[in-house]
Amino acid sequence: MPDDAVLRGVYSADYLSVNQSADVPGSPKDHAWVIHELRRRRSGIFVDYGCGAGDLLQKAARAGWRVHGVELNQDVAERVESNTGLPVTTRPESLLRGGGAALADVIHIGDVMEHFGHLDSDLDRALALLKPGGLLMVQGPLVSGACLFNWFYQTAGRLRPERIIEAAPTHLVASTRTGVETLVERRRLQLVEFRLTEVTWPGPWRWEANPKSMALFALRRISQQMSRLAPRHLGNRYRFSALKPV
Repeated sequence: MPDDAVLRGVYSADYLSVNQSADVPGSPKDHAWVIHELRRRRSGIFVDYGCGAGDLLQKAARAGWRVHGVELNQDVAERVESNTGLPVTTRPESLLRGGGAALADVIHIGDVMEHFGHLDSDLDRALALLKPGGLLMVQGPLVSGACLFNWFYQTAGRLRPERIIEAAPTHLVASTRTGVETLVERRRLQLVEFRLTEVTWPGPWRWEANPKSMALFALRRISQQMSRLAPRHLGNRYRFSALKPV
């Protein structure tokens, strides 16, 4: 696993260009789910752990919440803070009250856990900010999730082992449904909701007039229909919310 210094370099300000907003067509991120939950609750302190460009922070602030963002890279934190006018820190422990008491009523970790270099300790670092009884909201890709599209893609990769792929920094943790559920159980979190879906990413989100795009688009649509028949077991993306033990 890369150490923290390497990760800070990888997830630099340049990464903001590939860490697309939830409002971009085809984005797998679901900010509507988060904001709907925030509007249902009495406003308090919301922490977006791995806030990216800060678009969810802005939405939560407009919903009446006091917000704090956390980012690993100092340049990213400063840029997002400057662009949004909202507080963003690279030191999560700075958000603790005197005596180490937790600050947050709700924490969101969106498309972040798969980038944790040290899954258990990094997750505990985030949970330390959440008050007992507070709500944790997590969403992200099931890189190893069971669905037709993933099976096809993995098989094609094994048939072409020499192929070199150039892409944005890849995931360090490849999640499955069972793995995510086990992570929740290990932390003794009280599960409120767990949902699997299959989104178009990383396939094309719209029909394009070239053979490869057309084939992948059709495969994704067939795969999504199959996943809807077994929603507890098939999908490439998860979300869950859970309460921290009191």
